[in-house]
Amino acid sequence: MTAGHLASSKATGLRGRVSYRGDGDYRNDFGLYGNDRLRLVPDNQVAVGAGIARRRYPTGPLREPTRNLVAVTGSWTHAQLDGKASFTMDRFAGREFNTQCADGDANFFGLSPTLISTLTDKLGDFVFGWWQNDRHNIERLGADGGGPVGNGTRNDNLYEVGGGLTWQFAPCWSLNPVILYIRDQSDILANNYGSTEIWMTLRWDF
Repeated sequence: MTAGHLASSKATGLRGRVSYRGDGDYRNDFGLYGNDRLRLVPDNQVAVGAGIARRRYPTGPLREPTRNLVAVTGSWTHAQLDGKASFTMDRFAGREFNTQCADGDANFFGLSPTLISTLTDKLGDFVFGWWQNDRHNIERLGADGGGPVGNGTRNDNLYEVGGGLTWQFAPCWSLNPVILYIRDQSDILANNYGSTEIWMTLRWDF
């Protein structure tokens, strides 16, 4: 659909993730999402979207935080270098629910900047950051493995920084190696966490 410089596109899809977090802890995510993108002028685009997902920790001591998530998103993208690079700022908010976590359900919000560039016609790179604030709804007077700094509801700040490559090695196929640093900061000491992860994603476009 077009009107002058305006053009929009809609998309829906499935997302999944499997990761090993050490000490016998696995994380499996799967969900459904959709978005609508609107190009305002040739170098600027905005988008809105929504999604629902299930985050599972099937084994290990992290099974209690298994939960459902719903979220809405909004983003702005600015193209640079004649379309060879782009900067995107995403904002999001939502709720986590149906969990056995002692701190209960949580509302969350955050933002994520991403810079993408094209190196050759088959190779690109990207760097990104991500921050999320979680505000839980059950007041606690203590916690296993460490008490809160002060009595009240749990409040977390979660951070991720990463980068990687996108290599189209065959028609419709691409390979995405990514290195990621994760840092979780919580006012409940047992929930503080940090890790460095390496991902390898194989993608087929059809």
